[in-house]
Amino acid sequence: MEINNHLLKVGEFVLNTNSRKLFDQNNREVLLSPTLYALLKFFIEHQNEILTKEAIISHVWKGKIVVEANVNQNIKKLRDTLGDSVAEPKYIETVTGEGFRFIANSEAYRASPNSIDSSFSSLILTGLVIVGVFVSWYVFEAFSEKPTPLRELYPLTTLRGIESYPRVSPNGKFLVFSHKDKKDNSDEASKKDWNVYLKPLEKESYRLILDSKYHERFPVISPSSRKIMYYLRGNLNGVKRCGIFVRDLDLESMEVGE
Repeated sequence: MEINNHLLKVGEFVLNTNSRKLFDQNNREVLLSPTLYALLKFFIEHQNEILTKEAIISHVWKGKIVVEANVNQNIKKLRDTLGDSVAEPKYIETVTGEGFRFIANSEAYRASPNSIDSSFSSLILTGLVIVGVFVSWYVFEAFSEKPTPLRELYPLTTLRGIESYPRVSPNGKFLVFSHKDKKDNSDEASKKDWNVYLKPLEKESYRLILDSKYHERFPVISPSSRKIMYYLRGNLNGVKRCGIFVRDLDLESMEVGE
C-alpha cells in the first residue's frame, strides 16, 4: 500500500499534516486548536528528545513573551486530548528539572483507502450522492411521460340503444361503432340486429353505413381509410353463416361500396 508521508501514526492516533487534523482509531476527528497542533507537531519532530520550556516557547509561540504557566496549561490540554496522564504517560513524559519528552512512537502511516481523512472522504461521498440524486431526478423529469390532465367527460354518441366496439379512423376524424336499437326489455328487442354507424368526431351527426337483416359487428377502418372490415353473422341464402367481410369506404361522403 502507498505510504502517505503527510499521514503520521502517533500512538493510537493519525495526524494529517496537510489538513492539520487529528483522528482517533475510529477515524473520528479530534479537535485541535492551532496552538495544540503546533505543540504536538513539535513533539513528534523531536520524538524521545528532552524539550525545555524555552525551546517550546521559541518554536510554538515564535519567541512571543509567554509565561511558563501558559506552557504548562497547553501541555495539560494536549495530554487530555490524547487521553494521557502525568502519572502513567503514554505520550508526554515530564522530565523533572529539564522539560518534557514525547515518548509515543510516531511513523509514516500506511493508510488504506478508507483510513484517509474520514471527514474529507465523507464530504466527497455526500457530494456524489447529492449529484447522483439530482441527475436521476433530471433524467426522470426529462424522459418520463407527463400525465395528460383529465378533461371534462362527455358522450361521443347519443343514439338510443346499445353502442359498442368503437374504433377511431386512422386520420383521427371519424368514429365507427356497432349499434343495436333497444326500445324496451322484451325478448323481441333483444333479437334486433346489430348495425354499423359512422360519426364525425367533431359533429353530432350519424350515418348508418351497414344496415341489413344480418348482425354486423366489430367494424375496423383500414390504415388507408379506404376499406372497412367487419364481422357478419346471419342467414345467408338459407344457410346460417358468419365471416369477416371487406367493403370500400369513402370517409368524406360517409358512404360504403357494395
